[in-house]
Amino acid sequence: YRVNTIKYVSIIYDAKDITEKDISPKEDYGEIYTLFFIVYLVVGGLFVMNLFVGFIVDGFNANKGASIAEIHYNRFVKLVTKSKPKYEYFATPKNPVSKALRNLVMHKYFQAFSATCVVINVLFMLADHAEPSDFFLSLLNSQNDIFFGVLIFEIFLYFCAYGAGGFINDLWKMFDLFVCIGTVSGYAQANDRLAQFAKSFRLMRVVRLMKMFTPIRIILETMLSSLPQLANILLLILLVYSMFAVIAVSSFGTIKYGRRLGPTASFESFPKAMYTCYQMITGDEWMDITQDCLVQPPACTLEFSKAYVYGWTAPDHTYGDCGSSLAVIYFTTFKLVCESVMLNLFIGMILDNFSFITDEVAHVEDSEWTQGASSAQVQDLARRFMEFDCGTSFATGVQARGQPRHIRRGGAHRGDPGSGGAQHHPAAGQRRGGQEEQVLVAEEDSMAQAQQEVQLCDGLRRPDADAALLAAAVERAAYLKALRQDRVEEVVLMAQALAITDFFRMLVARRRQAETRVSMSQRILFRGWSVKDPHNTRRLREILAIKHKERQKAKQRRQAWLHLQVPPGAFAFIDFHPLDSLPTGTLTHNSFLVEKMRAPKPVHGLELFRDKSAVMYTVLRFIDSRNEKKGLVLAAFEKDLFEGWHVINLSNDTLFAPKRRKARIEHKSEPWVKLDCRMRTREVDRRGRRLNRWKPVGVLLDVQSFVVSDGMDEKQRPTNPRSVVRINIGTMRDLHYDEENSDKAAKEKNLWQDGVLEVVGYVNTTLEDVEEERMIQEEAEKDRGYILQQDELGYMREAS
Repeated sequence: YRVNTIKYVSIIYDAKDITEKDISPKEDYGEIYTLFFIVYLVVGGLFVMNLFVGFIVDGFNANKGASIAEIHYNRFVKLVTKSKPKYEYFATPKNPVSKALRNLVMHKYFQAFSATCVVINVLFMLADHAEPSDFFLSLLNSQNDIFFGVLIFEIFLYFCAYGAGGFINDLWKMFDLFVCIGTVSGYAQANDRLAQFAKSFRLMRVVRLMKMFTPIRIILETMLSSLPQLANILLLILLVYSMFAVIAVSSFGTIKYGRRLGPTASFESFPKAMYTCYQMITGDEWMDITQDCLVQPPACTLEFSKAYVYGWTAPDHTYGDCGSSLAVIYFTTFKLVCESVMLNLFIGMILDNFSFITDEVAHVEDSEWTQGASSAQVQDLARRFMEFDCGTSFATGVQARGQPRHIRRGGAHRGDPGSGGAQHHPAAGQRRGGQEEQVLVAEEDSMAQAQQEVQLCDGLRRPDADAALLAAAVERAAYLKALRQDRVEEVVLMAQALAITDFFRMLVARRRQAETRVSMSQRILFRGWSVKDPHNTRRLREILAIKHKERQKAKQRRQAWLHLQVPPGAFAFIDFHPLDSLPTGTLTHNSFLVEKMRAPKPVHGLELFRDKSAVMYTVLRFIDSRNEKKGLVLAAFEKDLFEGWHVINLSNDTLFAPKRRKARIEHKSEPWVKLDCRMRTREVDRRGRRLNRWKPVGVLLDVQSFVVSDGMDEKQRPTNPRSVVRINIGTMRDLHYDEENSDKAAKEKNLWQDGVLEVVGYVNTTLEDVEEERMIQEEAEKDRGYILQQDELGYMREAS
């Protein structure tokens, strides 16, 4: 038995020294004797003991069932037990910010970023070594601080997205919070060793990465769900250990120290006895402890009394420090029961759980359902059940009757390779069920059938009515199954029609998605430029201040601010003609002001623009980052176009905008003209002339005039002042139309058009002359092959 417990080394050495009868032992005399122990270990120690363990494990497998149906049923019961509906102890916040943050933290890119940070942090911590360089220490501390900040940021996002109760609802979030608190405690301590130990808390986040891999996550979650079962076995083992420990204390508690008995292994008290039993189970030299417990006189004292100890002066005792002949029986029984039976019982429970885990990981769904329900299907059933139980874990008969109709159709066929792509598209099963449903709806009147069911249940009591409806549902399912073969052709035609419909819907969705992506990217590009440009930022701030004052005045007069709005009285177009270069004879905007005054003001630039644009063509240039590639354009601003517009003088700017609101509701409104801007495309005909095709670019919002300079001189006067006039176009999203123009308002609100143009100069020419000049330049460019480059003002200049 001692050899069976893998305590055979000293016995083999003694056996090798055996010579013959009445002859002293000789070292390594009979090495051939070791073959006996090798054979015995293979047959007795490995085969027989593992056969014994196999009987114990087979007891667990016997509970799975004898037939395949019983195995699948027991596995399904275990899945249902494991996949019980999980309810939140605390309600999740419903505000828009929390919903947006939940979408953020659950996004795959955010999860990948979090996992990458954990992996990089762990790699740096693993790279730590003795006597590192100063650079490495600085790098290690910097990355620790950075990733610690990332961890705190994640906890903050979880708090805002799920609330404080979210850490209790989800144990993974509680785990992250525990890691964060442990790390914070290390930073708060002055002790470097404690701080370094607390930083290692972040190594525990490697466990968090297991959730991202489905097989590992299934194994981890199954192990955690199996802990209650393992706890029962551990409790049984603890009780058996306690029983043997109590017997050891009462039988071997006073035995003298020997070869193994001593301070590290003894039975003097119950805790020491439990510790010694654990040592013997985990491979300690139990046979030496047995020999120490078999000690007899004269190597020990039978009783501590005057009768057995010469010169004993203390009170007599009825015990001594000798052992007992029952030690062999005790330790053999202990090893047999606690190690061979109880420990293998615990291992059998673990193997049973791992067999369930491996079956779940290797489970493949097929159309015949040969392996039974999968974990995903049972979890789907649990989620559907939560929609009907109202958080009580119970559902009435009426609720249970309606639940199967809401369970995803085709769920049993999910993952079938021959189901036309259902493996990659989970909605394929639902479409397959929807095809049959469309055929059935086309052949029968569902309303009449519902009326018949109501009439059937009118004369029955509530339990009988529920039973009748359930029976009708079963009969209906059998009827549909019988007619399934007859409806194959119609279902195939319906499937083709639905596939074509889905295809065209997908094309429309992709086109709209592409348009939205382009529009939003341009919008973001313009917003980035608008924030960086100080003049545009100042303009927006002043416009908001004006609106705020109007709202306050309307509130004081107890009038609705929206009712003060004046709708446009007329509509007009401003045409932008693209230019390849600056037209000949163009006079810049600043050249007119330099001739008249040295220190122009913003209002002077606006007046010059209004005067010159009424009689001459205006050359404009797009300056915002969204439209700067469009370059120079030519536009005509007639004097009558700005009817209803007024000048607003501010501290640093002068605005020219439509008067869109009146002071009081009872005042008579002055009509104003809404100016829609459109730009001519660069498409040309066969002769090289541009086609008359236009593309909307926005609505003229206002005209902004301001003065810029290179600085201040000694007398605090601006040096080299320059007048700048900008045309701001965009979308009037706060403009309310009447019912007649409601369609136009809806279309305009869907447009995100923004742009800023700067007045370059004025030219006294015609569009025909500009077009002829453009064609001549193109011909010259082809003949001479020169290169046009754009200078700092946006003008096209000839370069070698």
